[in-house]
Amino acid sequence: MQTILREIERLDQEVARAVSSYFILKTIHQTMSKNRRIHAALNATPWAWSHILFSLECTFFIQFERVFDKSSKHCIDKVVDLVVSHANRINSKAEPSLLRLRSRVVYYCKRAEPYRIIRSKVFAHPVLRETDQIQIMFGKTKVSDVEAILVFLQRCVSSLRMNILNDHEVNLHAQRLPLKNDIVRDTKRFLNHMGATKKS
Repeated sequence: MQTILREIERLDQEVARAVSSYFILKTIHQTMSKNRRIHAALNATPWAWSHILFSLECTFFIQFERVFDKSSKHCIDKVVDLVVSHANRINSKAEPSLLRLRSRVVYYCKRAEPYRIIRSKVFAHPVLRETDQIQIMFGKTKVSDVEAILVFLQRCVSSLRMNILNDHEVNLHAQRLPLKNDIVRDTKRFLNHMGATKKS
């Protein structure tokens, strides 16, 4: 059981990095568009901030891919399979709900495919260099898709942890997800501090 818990925690770390990089990046863009003072503070060092934003974008796509990459033993498919196998061995009452979760993982893997292609062709092994081609790929993506996938991943990891620790049945909507709010709050606090420093 400890081995399975370690794999869940490793998956949790991958998911947390994807969630963090995505919402830090989104919060920066949203705050810049609404707050002229903060926008001016960031534009005072444009080269630094362009690299920071690009790094966050790279981090998101790379971590996102790692969660779904079936060549990794820490990917979501393999971790869910470990938990399902454990439930089967101990004749757990939660096994049917874990099998339903398994089908949801298959669904979200397919939903994540366009973003995994971007990671491969734009960030990890760039074969697309023309701006127009890259914009076409990004134009096929949706913020609502990305955020739905990230919410599912967090709920999935939390449900797996609760199952292994307490033999709970999977209930995705019962899981609390404080990470996003913590990230947004801290990022806004950091940006506000930058804006205040610039003003002084």
